[in-house]
Amino acid sequence: MKLSIFTSAFMGIILVTTCINLLAHEGDCSAVPVVRVARNSSGLPCACSPKDDPACGMDGMTYFNSCHADCNGLALQHSGPCSKEQGQL
Repeated sequence: MKLSIFTSAFMGIILVTTCINLLAHEGDCSAVPVVRVARNSSGLPCACSPKDDPACGMDGMTYFNSCHADCNGLALQHSGPCSKEQGQL
């Protein structure tokens, strides 16, 4: 009995949370920035800003922004894209 009450409560929370997310605002959804999700080496998501701000990782690859490089466990060489000889991700 305790398990079914817990399960019902948990599912209710998920349902309410989902409904709130679906009704976050009125109007066109395309006007709201979408957060891109990068995945770290374990496959877990990292919520990164949608801002296109290229960053060159220590692996010589250009990342969409510094959050994407950080999500992959990399320090930055510098802001901006890597040189063409290095690569792009």
